Amino acid sequence: AWIDAVRHEHHRYSFTLNSHATTVKMIFEMAAQGLGSTAIAKALNTQEIPAFKSSDGWYQSVIKALLVRRDVIGEFQPHRLIDGRRIADGDPIVDYFPKAIDRGLFSKVQSVRKLSGNPGRKGKTFGNLLTGLCSCAHCGGSMSLKHNRLKAGMVGYLACNNHVRGQRCKDGGRNFRYGALEDAILDHVRELELSDALKLRQSSAEIKAIDDRLAALTDTADGLQRKEQRLMAALENDGDAVDAIVQRLKERQSERQAMRAEIETLRQQRTELMRKLDAPERQADLLKRLRQQWQAEADDQIRYRLRAQAHTAIRELVQDIVFDSLDNTVTLVIADGVIAYRFAEGKLTGHYGIMGYMPPRKRAA
Repeated sequence: AWIDAVRHEHHRYSFTLNSHATTVKMIFEMAAQGLGSTAIAKALNTQEIPAFKSSDGWYQSVIKALLVRRDVIGEFQPHRLIDGRRIADGDPIVDYFPKAIDRGLFSKVQSVRKLSGNPGRKGKTFGNLLTGLCSCAHCGGSMSLKHNRLKAGMVGYLACNNHVRGQRCKDGGRNFRYGALEDAILDHVRELELSDALKLRQSSAEIKAIDDRLAALTDTADGLQRKEQRLMAALENDGDAVDAIVQRLKERQSERQAMRAEIETLRQQRTELMRKLDAPERQADLLKRLRQQWQAEADDQIRYRLRAQAHTAIRELVQDIVFDSLDNTVTLVIADGVIAYRFAEGKLTGHYGIMGYMPPRKRAA
């Protein structure tokens, strides 16, 4: 849809990008910020950006399929028909098409999509920053954000899905007020300030260049690994070409080892740059400023994007959030269980480190 093809003699073609290529880049940039396919489709429809083919606007399914297509970075995967099925034939051909986006952006989107947890509707303004992390202490099932109309208006609360449907959970019947819990977590879990998702909001061009190079190298190394796997499979099926296949396999492994070495060097450089960003004068109140922005923002789409960034930061560091209906407590675990916070009625009641209980920290003024 974003590539125009002109056929020349025999089976030769030339390819050029058309106006849809700008839309492709816009879609990937929104996905890199943490927006899901539904939110991206809505943003495009609101801005009246023409869809690739449909006259009825953008659909979530189209966005979702686009975000994993490798032809956006110029790759072409030949196929052949076997028993009526299209089977990949050989390695992908790089730089076959003109690139709509660079490899760094493509790889970043794949990483964000893995980090973002289960897909689904997040509401107009990403109402639940904790989605994908909450579980019931009694059955291990997931917790979902529900709404109820009270005198004060609509109130959100988290409830055990299994208990709501009357299956596999007898004790998880308490509803936990969402708004107070979100405020308490954002106020007291200071480790969230250390997430890359927040630090990179203020990072230098040097870090961005390293991230782009790391993403491209990781993507290429993964591609080489897939090639090695296909060569290993060919060894089992083609006994006449063993020497040639073994030679190609050694070349691919050597290339991948060199890339891994460069990746390690870049990661060390990045760690040093990020350490500088951790300086207190630069690191203070990043999350607070982000909250102030979405609280003051009237545009739902902008609020959604800001809260999506906070959600990405939470997903990056928080391992689990467990809701105990009998004790009326919520326990948030980070750093593979090294640190935990406990909340009750929207207030911090305990802070636990590897050495045990620590008194609750005072709320910042």
